[in-house]
Amino acid sequence: MIPPLEKVIGDLSEYYQVKIIDKANNPNLKLTAMFNDLPLEDVLMAINQTLDTRLAPDTHK
Repeated sequence: MIPPLEKVIGDLSEYYQVKIIDKANNPNLKLTAMFNDLPLEDVLMAINQTLDTRLAPDTHK
């Protein structure tokens, strides 16, 4: 089963210790991917380009 984007966002937030927001709010997207030793910015860029979404780290503290 392919996980929903919401689960992927949660996993990435936990791994990188940064809250990630979906500025496009696309609840129906799904993603399976592996990223090894990449900076968060590169991972988000790959996901955004692949799914045409707008994931970004939350810069508000």
